[in-house]
Amino acid sequence: MWQVRFLVLDPLTGRVGTALHTFEVPDPKAFRMSTPLVTNRLEETDEGRRPRLQLDRRFGGAGVTSSWVLRRGACPAVKGTYGSYVGMPAGVSQLRWVAPDGTVTTQTCTAVTDLPVQNGAQFSGNVDRIAPCNSQATFAGTVALDGSITFTLAQARWGSCTMTGGGQYAGIVTLGSLLANGRVSVPCDDGRAMTIEEQLSGSLPVPPTTPG
Repeated sequence: MWQVRFLVLDPLTGRVGTALHTFEVPDPKAFRMSTPLVTNRLEETDEGRRPRLQLDRRFGGAGVTSSWVLRRGACPAVKGTYGSYVGMPAGVSQLRWVAPDGTVTTQTCTAVTDLPVQNGAQFSGNVDRIAPCNSQATFAGTVALDGSITFTLAQARWGSCTMTGGGQYAGIVTLGSLLANGRVSVPCDDGRAMTIEEQLSGSLPVPPTTPG
């Protein structure tokens, strides 16, 4: 908590008055408004007319204009484990293996998507896919203010195939649930060049409350 003491002189009457204002300095990462800008001057900008900043103790009789700037707060919390190995909520990995001739083979397996690290907008974690997928991957990415996420997934081997490209995923985390889609390119040991399309989903037992 902070306090400001004011001493005010009315030049017309000579009267003097005092005032005490107590206020709290907000967390700079929180959702807030800027300090009001008090001025009686306007200026033309590329964005239209706006209050002109000036340092003055006196204002004319044309009126006073106030302006506020709305500032966004911290990034949403996405840290946590989405899905469970046993019971609910179960996480899911849906895989579509697309062959060069257009043939599609699908796999659906239980998957646990773990995001143990979040530093502001940055996060990292891993995916553990249970049978029949039997594969693991790591990833790192960012979360936006609206909860949308992007991350790059790294996984050397996908069964009998080797990842050579792709790995860019995009999705959203909202109300404790994660949904993301991505694609990777994998030449396989049998000579086929496959494309894998994956959708990851899962929910937290308890939604997160704070980032990091």
